[in-house]
Amino acid sequence: MNYVAISDTGGIIANGSYQNIYLFGNTNNSPTFNFDLTRLSDTGIASSLDLTANGKFIVAGISREDSSTIVGFSSSSTNPVWTKRFVPTVSTGGASIQGVRISGNDSIVIVNTYAEFIVLNTFTGQQIYRGLINPGNPGSGTQSEQGISGDGKLIATINYGGFLRVYQWNGTSYVFLFGNQEPPGAFVNWYLQLIYPMTDNMSQPEH
Repeated sequence: MNYVAISDTGGIIANGSYQNIYLFGNTNNSPTFNFDLTRLSDTGIASSLDLTANGKFIVAGISREDSSTIVGFSSSSTNPVWTKRFVPTVSTGGASIQGVRISGNDSIVIVNTYAEFIVLNTFTGQQIYRGLINPGNPGSGTQSEQGISGDGKLIATINYGGFLRVYQWNGTSYVFLFGNQEPPGAFVNWYLQLIYPMTDNMSQPEH
């Protein structure tokens, strides 16, 4: 599979393709950045990725069956700024990275496997929070990205059981705010990708 992201300014395009992560300018088909995943001892396959607004920093998932790696890069170097191993606690759906989404202010990134999600500082990889997509039924997950507000103070998870769960930053951690389930009907009651832009006056996560 191929994965793509574009900077808010439109100047940089990121592409995860099999065993390479590329960056392109918007006027040239020659990559300005090429990270070869075979450089890693355990290699893996390029998966979901995202860019900061100006395209100068990229967070990418490198997927494997038993565990995956999340990597942060400056666009000026193929030497990772940080790496974090994601070992799932729920076996259903495996360890593949299904989604990477950076907040609008670039400070926070939410990354998810099929059954779990993790919130990290974009530029350092520091873990801020980790949880299950669906705590009531951990094996019920999703292959969609999860949601994060522009300021990183709200996160929202969704799954194929039709559950939406929203968390709010309280100054020290994310706390569950509310949930909703799509009522069963004539068709599959799945929740898919979402965006939840919002600002408020709460203190931001530390970074």
